[in-house]
Amino acid sequence: RQGFPDLETSMSRRLGRSKAPPYDFSEVPATKPDLTESVIVRTTSRPQWFSSIGELVQICNEAVRRQFIRSASAGKKVKDAGKPLSLFYIADRLDTDDPLRGYMVRSKKEGWLQGFIITTTFTHWQRWFKWDSLTPCAGIVDKNGDVRSANLNRKVDGDGSIARQLNEQFHHGDYTKEG
Repeated sequence: RQGFPDLETSMSRRLGRSKAPPYDFSEVPATKPDLTESVIVRTTSRPQWFSSIGELVQICNEAVRRQFIRSASAGKKVKDAGKPLSLFYIADRLDTDDPLRGYMVRSKKEGWLQGFIITTTFTHWQRWFKWDSLTPCAGIVDKNGDVRSANLNRKVDGDGSIARQLNEQFHHGDYTKEG
């Protein structure tokens, strides 16, 4: 078998047998802007997140599919649908992020997952790390320093002020003793 068998084996051990969601994600209703037909569930339990991991992966896939369809039907040139969050990435976040907090948005009628957000304390262990929203690699500005047209209707750090504030935060920690 090709791939990374050790990674797949350890991931299977950590996740156990995750059940496929019992519904088709193409049938999940979109949330209304006022969330009147949805329920927001505060989720802080790691086991609760892990028990929903199949849904988390599938809703990411569905979001990419829907965005691709919207863009294509609006006549926009679409190279590819983009890459959704993978099972391995989501499982790693659920396994290592601490504290683990977030919310799930579910349809009131069916209880189907419509979206989620997970938050944690951002950590990194490279002393050279620097926030930089003005590099073209970040995708916010182009090579001339102008905010890219794709970002014009979004709230972005187009002047670098948020990145400067983040870089001014206290940096401390020892990766051998902390998570």
